[in-house]
Amino acid sequence: MSDPNENFNRGASGQAPPSGGSALDDWAAGAATRQWNQRERTPLGGVGGPLGPDPGPFVYTAPPDPRILSAGLLMVSAFIVLIFSVPIFGSLYPLSTIAGFATAYGTDAVVRHAWPALDPSDRPPIDMLVGAVAFWIASRTDHRVAARLRVYRYGRHALRLVLISSATATACLNPSSALVARTPWEMHAIVTNPMFLPILIGTGIAAHFGLRSSKLRGKWDRGLQIFGLRPRGLKA
Repeated sequence: MSDPNENFNRGASGQAPPSGGSALDDWAAGAATRQWNQRERTPLGGVGGPLGPDPGPFVYTAPPDPRILSAGLLMVSAFIVLIFSVPIFGSLYPLSTIAGFATAYGTDAVVRHAWPALDPSDRPPIDMLVGAVAFWIASRTDHRVAARLRVYRYGRHALRLVLISSATATACLNPSSALVARTPWEMHAIVTNPMFLPILIGTGIAAHFGLRSSKLRGKWDRGLQIFGLRPRGLKA
């Protein structure tokens, strides 16, 4: 006796029919099932099933558009820089940052005395706007001076290394987990930690090569030029 499942599977898979008898009936049932499934996947003689063409498994065949990928990376980078804008710009452009904060605090004092009826919660937007304008002007001036004066450029580089390495050591070793030391006790705990000098020196060396990398510096300068923080056409 033939196996009915075997003959049914042969009919469902489109294999040749058996010679006859009950085996042929089982094969015919499998063939009918196969034809019914094909009609369900191809209604009205068209291509596809009730929900449209059957795409099959997804196969990745093309790389992403490099322009879209570049724009996405730029947006992510800009978001990260925005979150950490104070320590980043404070370390890279300390004079411009000081000018921005000083202008903002000075504006707050002037507005507080010249317009006492103004609600205190309405002053920060004014202060931030004036401070941002001052930082923008100072940043463009900073880049122009650095492009013309080598002494200023070298001095700014050395100051950057000190600020970056000091901020990193403080953030890693501060017992209160704060980014800056707020008490003499915290400062003493940081500088007396055995890891203070290794972190200070290691971060300074890494920052030096990072700041001197023409590739990284080129990307950073192009990002600054987009927002007008660096004039176009400067050589340094």
